[in-house]
Amino acid sequence: MKLHRFCVCAAALAAMAWASGCASPQVGDPRIELLPSAARKVAVLSVGYTDAKDGARGVQLALRNRTGSYQRVLYKVVWFADGVEYQSILSKWKPASLQGREVLDIVETAPNAKLDSFRIQIKGE
Repeated sequence: MKLHRFCVCAAALAAMAWASGCASPQVGDPRIELLPSAARKVAVLSVGYTDAKDGARGVQLALRNRTGSYQRVLYKVVWFADGVEYQSILSKWKPASLQGREVLDIVETAPNAKLDSFRIQIKGE
């Protein structure tokens, strides 16, 4: 059942990537900052991004709970324009809850079209 669920998620991500021109960098991407407090709890399965018709960048991240028990982590997407960090009320730590071995997709969109890059930070709660 869990393998089927993972395959469905992977297929959905691949379909989105193909349909939208999404680039999917390899896991281990320097834009992903998995702090030690979260690395014991979750693994990053994939990260992808796409540009909407209005030019705003969207980011999708797939996290997997490494444990067999309920885990909570916090994540934050930090946006950049020409290498300068963009301060926004949207750039705050948000909770993510995962049941044992669950895969969770996180989707965020840039606050405006001028923001061309991102960094995702994940920490334990």
